Amino acid sequence: IFHPKYTHQVFGEKEKIFGYKNLKIKLYYTPDHLDTYLGIDYDARIDPIKHKGTKPDDIFKTLLKYIPEGFSINQDQFISNVIQPRPFTPFGELLHVHMSNEGKKYEIYKTDITAPGFREYHERLQTFVLWFIDAASFIDVDDEKWSFYLVYEKSVIDGDTHYMIVGYCTIYYYYAYPDKTKPRISQFLIFPPYQRRGLGTQLLQTIYNDILLDKSVLEVLVEDPSPELTALRDYVDCRNALQLPCFQSPLIHQSYSHEIEKECQEKLKINKHQCRRLYEILRLQVTDRETATRS
Repeated sequence: IFHPKYTHQVFGEKEKIFGYKNLKIKLYYTPDHLDTYLGIDYDARIDPIKHKGTKPDDIFKTLLKYIPEGFSINQDQFISNVIQPRPFTPFGELLHVHMSNEGKKYEIYKTDITAPGFREYHERLQTFVLWFIDAASFIDVDDEKWSFYLVYEKSVIDGDTHYMIVGYCTIYYYYAYPDKTKPRISQFLIFPPYQRRGLGTQLLQTIYNDILLDKSVLEVLVEDPSPELTALRDYVDCRNALQLPCFQSPLIHQSYSHEIEKECQEKLKINKHQCRRLYEILRLQVTDRETATRS
């Protein structure tokens, strides 16, 4: 169980719900199919008759704008779905397998909206971005230029294989004249209980590895990254950039140049702005700051 980071995108800028005492909103998902349960509990709520017609906020009506049809309000029924899960197969193509230091196995898949059943699955999955990505909004999946990368924890219990979604990323492919594309990372989320485990690094690197195989890609962009995603991107990009000759000694000690930009774009699909940022970071790493301060 984990709590939302943001609620203003659903309940307004003040993030308040009026008219209830000891209110609890329960939004549960099964770990594989994302079957959804919505429960609203409270000890008491304001009585319009006793308070001159003042009504409590209609929580159910508000949430209906965001939660897709098919959710359950029967907790016993939902629990039975958890105890006796239906078979589940991840969507799309398996791109990468990662074993954590704790011995847990994670798999990363790539898919698109045409995969059977994925449209409905994504409708449930995207509700998470409202609670954990500031200024997030739902995407138009009818546009065929979207790609999706999904991270699952895979486990075997009593001989049965189970998958649990722990994060995902959406990417939109923009056109670049005359015959190129610029994929832009739109939504990037690792669920809170699975953060700080290196899964964001694994996901972003897998995306890069996949995109680098596409000869039509000019450069990779990121849409309004959060500070956390900016830091993650810098880390992964710096790690990859260190494999390029232009970022190794003695070349890294030289001034920034067009040749560095060209190598970044051709080898790593990194744009000019991010390339300059990497240069400054890696140049600082090899700078003798004590000597520089004295001079």
